[in-house]
Amino acid sequence: MARANHTHILFILDRSGSMQTLHADVVGGFNQFLSSQQAAEGTADRPERVVVAVMTDGEENASLEYTFERIQTMIEHQRSFYNWEFVFLASELRTLDISLDMGVKREKSRRWVKSSAGTMAAFSIMDLEIRKVRRGEG
Repeated sequence: MARANHTHILFILDRSGSMQTLHADVVGGFNQFLSSQQAAEGTADRPERVVVAVMTDGEENASLEYTFERIQTMIEHQRSFYNWEFVFLASELRTLDISLDMGVKREKSRRWVKSSAGTMAAFSIMDLEIRKVRRGEG
């Protein structure tokens, strides 16, 4: 049984070669995001809510194991049966379109600018979105 006011956050960070120019910014931004989430009301324990967040620039992301159809089915299953939320940040418009093909809701898909400032802004956006979910507003 899930405990009320508990959220599990799964954050998937793209660490492919194309993201290496922003490695320090991504690590710094993620650490800031993590500190902010740890200070938020509620705990991240046996979850009442699960949030899966994905951040990618969209380059070099070719899975040999998972098709878009399979990912969409998996996302829909977790959303329908377990009320999981999915948030997707992409720096390429075509990648943002792909998130929709995978079943991520349009309002939970955002574009970020692949730069130092853009990376920090992306983590701020992610922080706000996940705080909404944790409060039951998302």
